[in-house]
Amino acid sequence: MIEREKSALLTQTEDLLVQKQVLLEEMRHRVANSLRIIASILLLMARAVLSEETRGHLKDDHQRVMSVAAVQQYLHTTDGIDQIDVATYLTKLCAGLAASTIGEASPITIEANAR
Repeated sequence: MIEREKSALLTQTEDLLVQKQVLLEEMRHRVANSLRIIASILLLMARAVLSEETRGHLKDDHQRVMSVAAVQQYLHTTDGIDQIDVATYLTKLCAGLAASTIGEASPITIEANAR
């Protein structure tokens, strides 16, 4: 009797883990798609506006969204949160942020030092 209940609980746990993995993959897919849509809309808006200043702001925003997308993609390719190479993660994040905030008049550099 106890062995049967134990087996049923183990099967139920395995089913729940599979469902969790499917939901996680779906969420990752939706986040990636949402970021691509936002980035595309920003570029379309940048092409449509007449103001150079507004166009620059929209392109900066596009770059920021792409930075988030790159970090999200990197996190998706790792095997788990405990497998993330912090130095690589921070380097990608900082490079994206620097690219999105660099102005022609005052460029900045962001350096990530992680061990």
